[in-house]
Amino acid sequence: MTFDLIYPAVLVFLLMLVGVVLTAIEFNSLEKKQAKDKDGRGSSGS
Repeated sequence: MTFDLIYPAVLVFLLMLVGVVLTAIEFNSLEKKQAKDKDGRGSSGS
């Protein structure tokens, strides 16, 4: 009976893991973009 619950739990865990990885990639690219903007053009806005 308890193994019936493991499949949705694994699915939720995998989706959460994908979300964490994509969030880390997004923050990394945002940080690189801000560093490039700061070095190149200066701050234009905020």
